[in-house]
Amino acid sequence: MLDIRQKQYFKDEESYHRGMKILQEYLKRDASNLSFSKMEDVLFELIDDTTNDMDLLERSINYRNSLLIEKGHDPYSKQLSVLTDLVARIQTSAVQTLDTKEVNGVSLDDAFEEFINIKKINWKSVGGMEQTYRQTYFPILKEVFGSIKTGDLNKSHVNELIRIVQSIPSNKSKFKEYGQLSLRDFLNVEVPKNRRLSPITLKRYLGQFGTFLKWLKSVDYSSIDLYEPIKNVKIKKTRSQDQKDRFTKEELKRLFNSDDYMNGTHSKASHFWVPLIALYTGARLNEICQLAVRDLYEDKSIKRWVFNFNEDTSEGVKKSIKRTHHERLVPVHKRLLELGLVEFLKKQKSNKETRIFSDLPYVSDTNKYGDKLQRWFNRTYKKNCDLSNEKTSFHSLRHTVITHLVNEKNVDPNKIARGFGQSVVGGVTQTTYTKNLQISEYFQYFDKINFDDCFDVKKIRPWTHHKFNRSQ
Repeated sequence: MLDIRQKQYFKDEESYHRGMKILQEYLKRDASNLSFSKMEDVLFELIDDTTNDMDLLERSINYRNSLLIEKGHDPYSKQLSVLTDLVARIQTSAVQTLDTKEVNGVSLDDAFEEFINIKKINWKSVGGMEQTYRQTYFPILKEVFGSIKTGDLNKSHVNELIRIVQSIPSNKSKFKEYGQLSLRDFLNVEVPKNRRLSPITLKRYLGQFGTFLKWLKSVDYSSIDLYEPIKNVKIKKTRSQDQKDRFTKEELKRLFNSDDYMNGTHSKASHFWVPLIALYTGARLNEICQLAVRDLYEDKSIKRWVFNFNEDTSEGVKKSIKRTHHERLVPVHKRLLELGLVEFLKKQKSNKETRIFSDLPYVSDTNKYGDKLQRWFNRTYKKNCDLSNEKTSFHSLRHTVITHLVNEKNVDPNKIARGFGQSVVGGVTQTTYTKNLQISEYFQYFDKINFDDCFDVKKIRPWTHHKFNRSQ
């Protein structure tokens, strides 16, 4: 708690302790025998922020002077007098910055290349992190910071970066009115919130920028903590249950009894199969799209057809599983068997394909096979089937099936967590027990998935009569 005198100079305990720490560190150096310029160097070394720390130091000086005057003696009077002059000089100088201290400043490009070469040693070869940095994160840093040496970067540059990233649309090229604008233009352009980066994406962007900026200081390419402004950004978290809506029964009917499904107009096999697999497995988009032919098979021990979601890249398939518990077996639902999924698999094998959905290209920018399909789904189905709810997307299929089992079939979420590649809610005992469940114990719950009251599976035209098969 601050006493009455402290409250006259500081707004809270944190600012009091920060200001007094700087002052005490300066006095410890016993700078009375140093030249004015050397004492200035000491001050630069201790202070990290011209707009905040300098103000705190000035308040600390005044606070300490008030104590000394009251006590009638001033053992640091000379030092405090010189320090007061230093503070005044820095505050009134229009060109003085805290980067006066010599650092090993290099060009932003050179620093970035060194950063990549060091960091990529620990990145997965198929993780796409290097390309994401090169094609997504660094171009933003480069455009905002310009051709600046790392030693000249200060927190005002970082604060500007934060404001810009908080303001830009999630997909600039998608909207004509933003296409010709530079990033800096968005400081003065109001972008609707529903067009900006989502909280999750914003957090990811700032996190990767922060990693690079922290590294600059760790290798002495910057003398100040450029990460601090990012660290202090508060991002309002969206609860997972509020991020995406599930599809309603009417929306599922419009989707799976649409003209495309009923009249056989799908031009790609993935367009036909992937949404259906998502609905009956709850699997993530890229998990489905990267399936290898050998990942769909009949498990002789349990006499069930299964999907094996894994990270096995031995056949050249660039798979990516974010977390180890995402690897799992999921049963093939009877509706998928009725629709001829096994027969489609045999066709892919006869064509010597290594991937089930060989029509989907690998998009290195996003490290996904599902990138093109997601764009197609949002562009085609959401429009043609009147799926106008902005809080629905392909991921809503996963949300739909999980909610269906928990709310409509009264299944304990912990019993199905493993099958959906989710973390189990509960303590160590609960988690360990669930990990060791036999697959047959959670398979039974996938058999409860039933959307027959939402759409008529019999109205779906067999895959053999769809455009993608007829054209071959």
